[in-house]
Amino acid sequence: QGLELFFRRLCLVYPSIKPKGYSLTIRSMVRDVWPLWDGVVVETVPMRHRKESIAVKFKGKKTIVFTGDTDYSGDLVSFATGADLLVSECSFPDLKAKGHLNLAVLEKIVERAKPKQVILSHLYPEWETFRGVLHAPFLLAEDGLEISL
Repeated sequence: QGLELFFRRLCLVYPSIKPKGYSLTIRSMVRDVWPLWDGVVVETVPMRHRKESIAVKFKGKKTIVFTGDTDYSGDLVSFATGADLLVSECSFPDLKAKGHLNLAVLEKIVERAKPKQVILSHLYPEWETFRGVLHAPFLLAEDGLEISL
Protein backbone atom coordinates (compact mmCIF):
# COMPACT_ATOMS: atom_id res chain seq x y z
CA GLN A 1 0.00 0.00 0.00
CA GLY A 2 2.84 2.38 0.78
CA LEU A 3 4.49 1.80 -2.59
CA GLU A 4 1.22 2.28 -4.47
CA LEU A 5 0.57 5.59 -2.68
CA PHE A 6 4.15 6.66 -3.34
CA PHE A 7 3.78 5.86 -7.05
CA ARG A 8 0.47 7.74 -7.35
CA ARG A 9 2.05 10.80 -5.74
CA LEU A 10 5.11 10.48 -7.95
CA CYS A 11 2.83 10.48 -11.02
CA LEU A 12 1.38 13.80 -9.85
CA VAL A 13 4.85 15.32 -9.89
CA TYR A 14 6.08 13.46 -13.01
CA PRO A 15 3.02 12.70 -15.18
CA SER A 16 5.24 11.27 -17.94
CA ILE A 17 5.90 8.13 -15.85
CA LYS A 18 2.25 7.05 -15.98
CA PRO A 19 1.87 3.80 -17.92
CA LYS A 20 0.82 4.29 -21.52
CA GLY A 21 -0.66 1.38 -23.45
CA TYR A 22 -0.66 -1.03 -20.50
CA SER A 23 -2.03 -1.28 -16.99
CA LEU A 24 0.16 -1.38 -13.91
CA THR A 25 -0.56 -3.40 -10.79
CA ILE A 26 1.61 -2.78 -7.75
CA ARG A 27 1.92 -5.57 -5.20
CA SER A 28 4.03 -5.55 -2.08
CA MET A 29 5.64 -8.95 -1.72
CA VAL A 30 5.56 -10.41 1.75
CA ARG A 31 7.40 -13.59 0.83
CA ASP A 32 10.25 -14.62 -1.46
CA VAL A 33 8.12 -16.53 -4.00
CA TRP A 34 4.81 -15.29 -5.37
CA PRO A 35 2.60 -16.96 -8.01
CA LEU A 36 1.36 -14.48 -10.62
CA TRP A 37 -0.59 -15.94 -13.57
CA ASP A 38 -0.53 -18.87 -16.03
CA GLY A 39 2.25 -20.67 -14.19
CA VAL A 40 4.47 -17.58 -13.87
CA VAL A 41 6.12 -17.20 -10.49
CA VAL A 42 8.06 -14.21 -9.21
CA GLU A 43 10.97 -14.76 -6.84
CA THR A 44 13.24 -12.32 -5.04
CA VAL A 45 16.63 -12.51 -3.42
CA PRO A 46 18.57 -9.81 -1.51
CA MET A 47 21.36 -8.00 -3.37
CA ARG A 48 24.58 -6.48 -2.05
CA HIS A 49 23.73 -2.78 -2.05
CA ARG A 50 21.29 -1.60 0.61
CA LYS A 51 19.13 -3.76 2.87
CA GLU A 52 16.05 -3.22 0.68
CA SER A 53 17.89 -4.00 -2.59
CA ILE A 54 16.67 -7.13 -4.34
CA ALA A 55 16.88 -9.04 -7.58
CA VAL A 56 13.63 -10.22 -9.13
CA LYS A 57 13.07 -13.35 -11.23
CA PHE A 58 10.03 -14.03 -13.39
CA LYS A 59 9.92 -17.76 -14.04
CA GLY A 60 7.50 -19.42 -16.46
CA LYS A 61 8.12 -20.78 -19.95
CA LYS A 62 11.03 -18.34 -20.03
CA THR A 63 13.05 -16.91 -17.15
CA ILE A 64 13.88 -13.22 -16.80
CA VAL A 65 16.05 -11.84 -13.98
CA PHE A 66 16.41 -8.15 -13.01
CA THR A 67 19.28 -7.35 -10.64
CA GLY A 68 18.76 -3.88 -9.27
CA ASP A 69 21.85 -2.24 -7.75
CA THR A 70 24.36 -4.78 -6.50
CA ASP A 71 27.92 -5.91 -6.08
CA TYR A 72 29.12 -9.38 -7.07
CA SER A 73 27.64 -12.22 -5.03
CA GLY A 74 27.34 -15.95 -5.35
CA ASP A 75 23.61 -15.53 -4.65
CA LEU A 76 23.26 -13.45 -7.80
CA VAL A 77 25.14 -16.05 -9.86
CA SER A 78 22.86 -18.82 -8.56
CA PHE A 79 19.72 -16.73 -9.00
CA ALA A 80 20.57 -15.85 -12.63
CA THR A 81 21.87 -19.28 -13.66
CA GLY A 82 20.31 -20.42 -16.92
CA ALA A 83 18.06 -17.34 -17.31
CA ASP A 84 16.79 -16.59 -20.80
CA LEU A 85 17.36 -12.90 -20.07
CA LEU A 86 19.41 -11.15 -17.40
CA VAL A 87 18.75 -7.42 -17.07
CA SER A 88 21.61 -6.22 -14.93
CA GLU A 89 22.66 -2.88 -13.60
CA CYS A 90 26.13 -2.05 -14.84
CA SER A 91 26.67 1.59 -13.97
CA PHE A 92 30.12 2.07 -15.46
CA PRO A 93 32.19 0.29 -18.12
CA ASP A 94 35.45 0.42 -16.15
CA LEU A 95 35.06 2.27 -12.86
CA LYS A 96 34.15 0.02 -9.93
CA ALA A 97 31.79 1.84 -7.55
CA LYS A 98 30.74 0.21 -4.27
CA GLY A 99 27.34 -1.46 -4.59
CA HIS A 100 27.41 -1.42 -8.40
CA LEU A 101 28.72 -3.67 -11.15
CA ASN A 102 31.11 -2.75 -13.92
CA LEU A 103 31.60 -4.69 -17.14
CA ALA A 104 34.47 -6.86 -15.84
CA VAL A 105 32.47 -7.99 -12.80
CA LEU A 106 29.31 -8.55 -14.86
CA GLU A 107 31.31 -10.66 -17.32
CA LYS A 108 32.34 -12.92 -14.40
CA ILE A 109 28.70 -13.30 -13.37
CA VAL A 110 27.65 -14.07 -16.95
CA GLU A 111 30.49 -16.57 -17.39
CA ARG A 112 29.25 -18.50 -14.34
CA ALA A 113 25.46 -18.05 -14.68
CA LYS A 114 25.32 -18.47 -18.48
CA PRO A 115 22.18 -16.44 -19.25
CA LYS A 116 21.22 -16.51 -22.93
CA GLN A 117 20.93 -12.73 -23.27
CA VAL A 118 22.12 -9.85 -21.09
CA ILE A 119 20.85 -6.29 -21.11
CA LEU A 120 22.95 -3.75 -19.24
CA SER A 121 20.90 -1.09 -17.45
CA HIS A 122 21.43 1.77 -14.96
CA LEU A 123 23.96 3.17 -17.44
CA TYR A 124 25.98 6.32 -16.77
CA PRO A 125 27.10 8.59 -19.65
CA GLU A 126 30.48 6.82 -19.87
CA TRP A 127 28.67 4.02 -21.71
CA GLU A 128 27.93 6.19 -24.78
CA THR A 129 31.29 5.31 -26.34
CA PHE A 130 30.44 1.60 -26.06
CA ARG A 131 27.29 1.66 -28.22
CA GLY A 132 27.75 -0.85 -31.04
CA VAL A 133 30.96 -2.23 -29.52
CA LEU A 134 29.63 -4.91 -27.15
CA HIS A 135 29.18 -8.45 -28.44
CA ALA A 136 26.55 -11.10 -27.70
CA PRO A 137 25.14 -11.89 -25.24
CA PHE A 138 25.45 -8.23 -24.12
CA LEU A 139 23.15 -5.37 -25.17
CA LEU A 140 22.96 -1.84 -23.77
CA ALA A 141 19.50 -0.88 -22.54
CA GLU A 142 17.79 1.99 -24.30
CA ASP A 143 14.33 3.49 -24.21
CA GLY A 144 11.91 1.50 -26.37
CA LEU A 145 14.22 -1.52 -26.74
CA GLU A 146 12.30 -4.66 -27.71
CA ILE A 147 13.81 -8.13 -27.90
CA SER A 148 12.54 -11.65 -28.55
CA LEU A 149 13.18 -14.47 -26.13
